[in-house]
Amino acid sequence: MRRQLWLAVLWSLALPVPAQTLLVAMEEADNRPFEYLDDQGNLTGFHTEIVRAVAKALGWEVSFLRMPWGRAQLSLANGKVDAVTYMGKTAERMKYAVFLDGNQLDVERVTLFVRREDVICPR
Repeated sequence: MRRQLWLAVLWSLALPVPAQTLLVAMEEADNRPFEYLDDQGNLTGFHTEIVRAVAKALGWEVSFLRMPWGRAQLSLANGKVDAVTYMGKTAERMKYAVFLDGNQLDVERVTLFVRREDVICPR
């Protein structure tokens, strides 16, 4: 199902993209297990492998461009790249990016745990 959603995203990008190479910007960081460089310096991870698989199914080449996060977003907004990986939906980003319903690959939740005896406010 998730591959079908990615296929829909990439297919929607096919119309305005004249070349058969998909330019994908990504943050130049170690975002394991989603996107990172392995011990040999090869780009890998969940997101990159999905994009590669969909591009291959479409007969496209894919080129990943690692850059600072702000530059990746700006590159998408200015049309210098076709897509950005690992980007959450916000009102500001919706001005220049397409977010398909149900196309969320992961959810992050941060929880703070405190030992019961360290709680200083009464219940």
